[in-house]
Formats: sequence, C-alpha cells, structure tokens
Amino acid sequence: MNTVSHSKLFSAYRTLDTLTVDAPHLSGRNQPSTFRAYRIERRLHLFEIDLPGAWHDLGYSRLEWVGGRFFVQFAIYLDDSGTSPSQPVACATGLIVPVRRILHMESEWVTLKQQEGFSDFHASEFVARNHKSEFAKWDDAKHTRVFRRVRQITKKYGIQIFSFSVKKDDYEQCVPHELRQYAGEFHYTWAIRHVTQFAQQWRVDKKVSEPYHWVFDWMEPRDPARKEIVTVMEQSEEQARSQRGVRHEYTRYDFHPRGASAALQCADLVAWTNYNFSLFKWRNKPVHRFASIAWDDFASMPSGYSPNIHEDMEWNFSVVLKRDDLEDWAKRELADGRSLVRFREFEARKKMRQGV
Repeated sequence: MNTVSHSKLFSAYRTLDTLTVDAPHLSGRNQPSTFRAYRIERRLHLFEIDLPGAWHDLGYSRLEWVGGRFFVQFAIYLDDSGTSPSQPVACATGLIVPVRRILHMESEWVTLKQQEGFSDFHASEFVARNHKSEFAKWDDAKHTRVFRRVRQITKKYGIQIFSFSVKKDDYEQCVPHELRQYAGEFHYTWAIRHVTQFAQQWRVDKKVSEPYHWVFDWMEPRDPARKEIVTVMEQSEEQARSQRGVRHEYTRYDFHPRGASAALQCADLVAWTNYNFSLFKWRNKPVHRFASIAWDDFASMPSGYSPNIHEDMEWNFSVVLKRDDLEDWAKRELADGRSLVRFREFEARKKMRQGV
C-alpha cells in the first residue's frame, strides 16, 4: 500500500477519544452540546442525540405531506458488513443520496447490469469471483471495468457516507449484559445507533428540515436483528418527540432487498471497503487489493464541513471505536444510570401499547 493510502487511513478513521478528536480538529467549538456525540466524558447516550439549538431554527413548519406521503430530500441507505458470527468486526455504513437523483441512479445502474450481465452486486462475492456467483467466470478486464463503474456511480450519486465499526469481542467484554439488553445484543445494532446520529447531525448542519427516508438492507420480519433495528428507530422517534418536540424523524424507514436497489448495492461496496480497513487497523490483516483501490478512490472525493461532526469531514467518514473509550463509556453509563432508566421506561410503555 502506498504512502497516500496509509496517511488517508489514519486521517479518515476517527475515534471517540477526546484527545484525538477535540485537538486540533474541533478547536473553537466550545459549546458543550456541540461535542456531545464525540466526547464520552460528556456522555454519549445510547439513543439520545443532544444537538445544538439548530433543531429549533430549521423551520419544521415547512414539513408537508405530499400525495399522502412525507416529502423528503434525502434517503440514506444502510448496509452491514461483518455480521456473520465468524467475523471479528461489525460495520454499519450509511450512504446518503438526494431523492431527486434516485431514478437517475437506478437508470444508470440498470444500464450497467444489462451491458455487463449481472443481477446483484455483492462486494464480497464480486471481488472473490465466488464460484457459485455470476462473477465466477469473468476475466480480469471485465472484473476491473465493472468495479470501476460501480465506484463511479457510488461517487456520482452519493453525497456523504457515514460508517461505524466496532470490534465484537470489545463490545462483548466491555458492555455488560445490563446495557446490551437495551442498547442491542447485536453488534450491528450498536453501530447503527452511531451512524444514525452522524446522519442526523449532518442534516442539521446542512439546514435540511425534512426527515430522511431510511432504507435498510433486507432482513426477514422475524429476524431478531431486524427487531432490534426497529427498536432503535422507535426509541429514536420517541426521543425526538419528547425532547425536541419534532415528529416523523425516524418513522419513514423500510427494509429493501439489496438486488432491487442500486444505492444499497453501492452502500454494500463501501461497507465492505471500510470493513477491510477496520480489520487492518485492529488485526493488521492485509487489505484486499480491491479494498485499497476503492479506499483511495473514495478518499479522492472532496472533504466537507460539518461543525457538529468535523471541520474537515471526509466524504467516506469512517469511525472506529477504541476499546478504552467503549469501556469508559459503559462504566459511566452504569454509574450515571439515566440511560438505563430511559430504556426501561421505553420498554414499559411499549409493552403497555402491545397489551403485554
């Protein structure tokens, strides 16, 4: 891997450690609420996004129902990588796409599929040319060409990426069951909580009043992992209503088959790429050649400015959580107790609504 790749790796991977985040990147932003999502000593709540007063300046009265549906400007497509029990890291990735460009993206994707002869782009199968997949007999030229086009489409239509990775054994060893039973037994659930926080903070910084359309990769309705994701959305919606007086922040969400969505397939590529680099960071595992190519390609995209997240925010904004920070957070949450109280109250209200 070249010097640029190494440099980009450590500049793009942010941690929740205050020493590496607050200085110098967040210098001058001295309001306590501004730092809440990053500064663990200021309490990173499990489903509370404590943002500055900008929530009250966005003009929520402009929210309208159009044709019986909530009008939205952006959709965020969420994909997982590393959810297999044999994989050591869980990674959640969200790709934000302007709603007005989705049809153009789908049209370009359909053309690519028809020209190259594939139905569903799954990054891990694609790069390995899995013998059971439709990519098995592709030659190197076609393999490289399609990989380049998928990256091009991802960069053309995605305006921001947020990705969060957690080492599974760190989560299991540092977060006691008392917290996990409410925060999420699945590592992916924990990562999703953080991706949704980043996405909401970005929306505030961009002065976007309309809520997202949240699109998750397909899970079966009875899948316990899906049930936990639904719980995350319900908790977040209740928190938005009770603390900020806003509604429908998290109610518009769906689970779609990856093969039916160009954006989900592009999000799958980014999730696979970031998962590979998280393995490199935690286990010093060599990065797959295609992951290195994609990482450098995504790193070439212009950085943005989001004061609530980072003043020099990469287009592919990837975060890993260090063990010390996770352990410290769990201890503080248990000692403080307020998050546990909110979780228990939420569960009690949910059971009452369900008549349990």
